[in-house]
Amino acid sequence: MKKIDDHKRLHGYITLHHMNDLFSMPDVPFELYALDKGEFINHVLDPNEHMNFLVDGKIRIYNLRDDNSLYQISRWNGFMCLSDMEFVRMTHKEYMVECQSPCEVVSIPLNRIRGLLENDPVFLRFLLLSLGKKLASMSESLAETGDLRSRVLYAMTYEMNGTLSGVGHAAEGLKCSRRQLQRLLKELCDEGIIVKIKKGTYALTEKGQS
Repeated sequence: MKKIDDHKRLHGYITLHHMNDLFSMPDVPFELYALDKGEFINHVLDPNEHMNFLVDGKIRIYNLRDDNSLYQISRWNGFMCLSDMEFVRMTHKEYMVECQSPCEVVSIPLNRIRGLLENDPVFLRFLLLSLGKKLASMSESLAETGDLRSRVLYAMTYEMNGTLSGVGHAAEGLKCSRRQLQRLLKELCDEGIIVKIKKGTYALTEKGQS
């Protein structure tokens, strides 16, 4: 990550995304940062200390379960507020906000204006809209996964790094019974889409990844 001291470029993003309209207060202390692919925005720009806005590039947001399987929350391309939930909850949830391409982020140091933002009705209304959009996106993502077969393959591909471990735990996350999941896993094994590695652990085959 590096700070970009280019006022013209920063002003261009502020104008493009109408960022001054998100605040009633004047002279918001915007800063611009560039990040490389593979960097984690929330690790280098702590959302407890910075209000971050993705203004260019692609990211994915995910978390790790206790068994180290990946739980993807969303992917995003374009303008997005990255610190809304942390600002409202005043806590730092260990989500991974990973750059999937070179990204640029407009950031506001919160230590200077947090109190003002907490009483800014225009900014607070924007936070409500931002959080609502994220909830809608998550709901659509869940709906897109369809039936149990689709949900299992989607989860193994995008959330579990290709390996399902722990049938009981996975069944809870997939909102199905253990018996239903075991029956489906056997069918997928018979079709060559997954392979059983050991008791309770299954991995996608090349056929399942295609």
